Amino acid sequence: MEKSKFIFKGMIFLGILGCTAYILSPVLTRKYEYKTDYAAMEIARGFYAEPADTLDVLYLGSSYMRNGISPLEIWHDYGITGYARTGSQQAPIVSYYLLKEAFQTQSPKVVVYEASFLISTQTSEANNYDVRENRLREAIDFMKLSSIKTELAKEIVEHSSLSYADLLLPFYRYHERWTDLGEIDFQALDAVPYAYKGQYPALTISAYEIRENYMAEGGCDEPAALDTTTAYYVERMQELCRENDAELILVHMPNTIWDDNRYRIISGYAQSQEIIFLDYCTDRLRSEIGFNPKTDSGDGGAHLNIVGAEKVSRHLGNYLRERFHLEDKRSNETYAGWNKDYAMYTHEKLAKEVVKETNLSDFLDLINQSDYLILVTGKSDTGLYFTNEIYRKMQKLGFKENLAEKFYSSYIGAVQRGECIYEKMDADEAVSYGFSYNGHYISMMSEARRGANSSCSIQIDGKEESNNAAGLNFVIYDTALDRIITAKRFNTGNTGYIYTEKRQFPKNISMEELLQETLTDRYMVVLSVKCDADLEYPEEKQEILESYGVKADVSKPYIAVWDGGELVCQKTDIKEGAISMENSFSEISVRAVSSNTLSKVWLNREEITLKETGCNFVIYDKYTNRIAGVFGYRLTDSAKE
Repeated sequence: MEKSKFIFKGMIFLGILGCTAYILSPVLTRKYEYKTDYAAMEIARGFYAEPADTLDVLYLGSSYMRNGISPLEIWHDYGITGYARTGSQQAPIVSYYLLKEAFQTQSPKVVVYEASFLISTQTSEANNYDVRENRLREAIDFMKLSSIKTELAKEIVEHSSLSYADLLLPFYRYHERWTDLGEIDFQALDAVPYAYKGQYPALTISAYEIRENYMAEGGCDEPAALDTTTAYYVERMQELCRENDAELILVHMPNTIWDDNRYRIISGYAQSQEIIFLDYCTDRLRSEIGFNPKTDSGDGGAHLNIVGAEKVSRHLGNYLRERFHLEDKRSNETYAGWNKDYAMYTHEKLAKEVVKETNLSDFLDLINQSDYLILVTGKSDTGLYFTNEIYRKMQKLGFKENLAEKFYSSYIGAVQRGECIYEKMDADEAVSYGFSYNGHYISMMSEARRGANSSCSIQIDGKEESNNAAGLNFVIYDTALDRIITAKRFNTGNTGYIYTEKRQFPKNISMEELLQETLTDRYMVVLSVKCDADLEYPEEKQEILESYGVKADVSKPYIAVWDGGELVCQKTDIKEGAISMENSFSEISVRAVSSNTLSKVWLNREEITLKETGCNFVIYDKYTNRIAGVFGYRLTDSAKE
């Protein structure tokens, strides 16, 4: 009797302990959210939120893939659905089991795996589970509890010092997190859509130089070989794909840690396994995508930023469409939500432009967006270089005060959609204001005294967000993304300088560089040729144009329009007569004329006469709604010889 009571009490204790662990584990689990740790939590949640059997492509692998592929760019260009089930230093064993789990609810036709872990060096740690425990947990903690998750845990336990409790019981592993808990820890871990379909769109730009003989053998310091453990999981992934009528391909993103030897190792392995391998580090593919090390990396050559991801995605998406005949679903109402997600993604692309802009005049153009809450405070003097041009643009945003009227005036202002929420300037006293907005409390303060006591502040929910530096301090809050996208200071005071409208592109930019910079989502590009029968266009320039879709001899009348990087219109006349076109693209009215005596373009009825005998380009910035530049490239007189 006593024994049965003891057993009964033990069962009650274990039951209570189990219930406690079940309730507290989601609270104690570390949250890898978008703002703090590359969106690991959101990426997992978002995948589970995808409707069954709606994904054409699944992307797997490390942060190279997470930062370097944009399923939404591929959707926008080709109507192909995909999800990047990726993570920081994602171990090959994790990739395999995530694929196995994915096949439970999805039927992708193609699986794309980032291939860098197929290379083994003396410092490789991809398959060292003890060293990589935190990165393992980044994936495992947010997997749904299932037999597949326990299989993954079992295999890791067999090859490491980790235990089942470490991997499967957050209550056990994170019991010391009590003092670190925040509001997010008490939110439900339910599956919710992740607007970027698994991508982490990096907004920073960190330029680097591609070294001479970049891909030459020995370009990397460490000797390399095929990683047999990774190869083992790649082959298991390939077998899973065969069982589920899918194709596995390998991809490597552009980065600095690569050479021809590494390429040959993976290329040879892929060939032996009959797996397609696309290496975007090779000269051919880097050239095809128009890769630019000065603009396309977020951290000096390791990971792609949102610009580099766009270039790789456009190329890879086209390859997937043509190779695997994937259906274009853009007109299918079932997938209408993808268009909404793409609209959210465009906010990220615009945020990148806002973050990098250093000229106040152009910055004011960029932030003139209906979804932006614009908060401004002044510190020290803000009026000396507050020009009429800046004043007009501030008025366009909704501000009214002319800061040039009084030096050393305290100033705060808040606007959205061209409407002033609050604004005050005072040359004698400090000014402050607080208000509630979208569930947040915003407080602003400015005290623009001469000397060291001058200060300013913009706080959101009690956290300081402004730079508190001399001049105008801006904080830009995107209401669609529900987050601050940047905090900037522009010194318009006595130690600053005049901010005027600047050229967005160098005056002497080459045609190839111009096309690389402008054939993006931000710009519309119109080409009108002023031709001459006695002149011809250099062969290398003709080849450049052909690489961007031009299918005509541009020494004859020719007109082309690229919108968002896509060639949407081209017209020519082989009889060398005059041609014209008139149409609207992205709600922008475009008219153009091309002949041997005339080249003209009208954008929204604004006339631009083009003087160069040759290719004349007009660049229209869709973010700021104005012409960003006009460039002409001459024909040569070699035809006269």
